[in-house]
Amino acid sequence: YFNAADFPVIRFTSSKFNFDEAGARLLSIEGELSIKETKLPVTLELQHFQCRFVPLYLNTACGANGSAKINRSDFGLGRYTSFVSDAVTLRFSVEALKE
Repeated sequence: YFNAADFPVIRFTSSKFNFDEAGARLLSIEGELSIKETKLPVTLELQHFQCRFVPLYLNTACGANGSAKINRSDFGLGRYTSFVSDAVTLRFSVEALKE
């Protein structure tokens, strides 16, 4: 469906971070998801986000786990949608060092 041989990169570019009312917890990230040649707005829902100092790196690292639900057909991936669900859940884990 995703034709990874010709389109090996799926890219998400953030535009807005959404925090809880206290501003202490990151809940979701809004942005643009690019799959193949299609770019659409998507919200990534975070299940976990935490930053901490990592002595090995002598730096602060942040990690997150989250997901987003999309319809394959919105991104030109609608093949066999009458037989296989159009809805797909994208799950991700990421870790980054603070610069």
